[in-house]
Amino acid sequence: MSGVAFNHSIFVFPKTSIPWSVSRFDRINESDFKPLRDRASQIDLCLFGCGDRMLPLPKLLNDFLKRFNISGEAMTTSAACRTYNVLAMEGRSVAAALICL
Repeated sequence: MSGVAFNHSIFVFPKTSIPWSVSRFDRINESDFKPLRDRASQIDLCLFGCGDRMLPLPKLLNDFLKRFNISGEAMTTSAACRTYNVLAMEGRSVAAALICL
């Protein structure tokens, strides 16, 4: 929506975007969720862009989301970008964690 292109992984929130050091879900740890944890009260749904193929969300991530009452959906990064834009335009409390390869 902002017209800015990124070539690295990123968290996208309604009013800001933050670089994200994650490049693969199989190497994720809880400290990688800090930007989401800091905004958990503002987010109902987080879309996870897994790169060029859909992957299941790791148990660690599912447990984190449950603790903060955030729903999570995994999809390809391109699908997550499109879905985020639609939901944000509807005014939904949505975030996206996008892995860019």
